[in-house]
Amino acid sequence: MEEDYLHISSIQHFVFCKRQWAILYLEDQWQENFLTAEGRVIHERAHDNNLKESRKDYFVIRSMPIKSHTYKLTGECDIVEFIKDENGINIKEKKDKYIIYPVEYKRGNIKKDESDKMQLLAQCISLEEMFVTKIRKGAIYYNKTRKREEINFTEEDINNFKNIVEEMHRIYKQKKNPKVRISKKCKSCSVNEICMPNLSNKEDVVNYINRRLDL
Repeated sequence: MEEDYLHISSIQHFVFCKRQWAILYLEDQWQENFLTAEGRVIHERAHDNNLKESRKDYFVIRSMPIKSHTYKLTGECDIVEFIKDENGINIKEKKDKYIIYPVEYKRGNIKKDESDKMQLLAQCISLEEMFVTKIRKGAIYYNKTRKREEINFTEEDINNFKNIVEEMHRIYKQKKNPKVRISKKCKSCSVNEICMPNLSNKEDVVNYINRRLDL
């Protein structure tokens, strides 16, 4: 059932912080800050279907819906480039062969964790399934640096992706919000005021009263 499918963009949140992901996708709570607002504007530009690109050797599709039935994922790519290549695949209504190259747009700089990388890999794997081909690289465009960072994926990356998605589905099915793991990134988290990390791991009122009554 497709209501059990996870959104591909949620992978980035899960890798960043499992509790943030749970607040957003299990509890359906959202709180926008400057960083999320800036990111939304950047994605709106990338998804602008009025910006059309088609040249002799490639064409571009924006806001492309994608899906993986194997991993129960759904979402869309900011940009998918189809680059003419004799080793590529046939594309409907095109006489040439093309290789597929997804590009994800992000605000800020390259992250130290693998949150953006795993989201891009999820796009590659979904596109692989849809077009029955092998896609082992793509790019992330960072608005702060105005540069693309190309990523080549390894088997280790793919195994890591599988483990992440498996854990996401398990937690989603259990509907159990993971505990807080306080770190520096809590300060910039868009759901910090909802999560309240400095309080969340402390004893709740009910347990406190019960413990006192048992004395």
